[in-house]
Amino acid sequence: MRGICLFGDKTLIALYDTGASHSFISFAKVEESGLKVSELPFDLHVHTPHQTLMTRSGCRQVGFKLEGRDFVHDLICLPMVGLEMILGFDWLSKNRVLLDCFERTIRFMPEGENGAIVAAGYYLNSVMVHCNAKK
Repeated sequence: MRGICLFGDKTLIALYDTGASHSFISFAKVEESGLKVSELPFDLHVHTPHQTLMTRSGCRQVGFKLEGRDFVHDLICLPMVGLEMILGFDWLSKNRVLLDCFERTIRFMPEGENGAIVAAGYYLNSVMVHCNAKK
């Protein structure tokens, strides 16, 4: 599912992807926002339908807002076209997020609070992330 998140005073197109083990941000958004890039202590090989990329770049403790809630998460830098952020299984599970594809909603199940926070209006799509091997 795809939605919009706030990143400072800008909006980003985000993909909620249960098939991605990690969460990513595009190099273009990193450069545009002036985020500090750190070298990962390992080579991360990212498999896409078109190719396999290797990256060692990441941004630690990136702040962003979804549905009026603040989040902070480490993001891996990737060259992407058509998307600016991918929130993968690491972020989805850490934040107890439930994706309801039938209802097209995202449910945030906060620990220690009663009930879910339901965000409606998300839509399914068939966007494929096309990666470019150039930085």
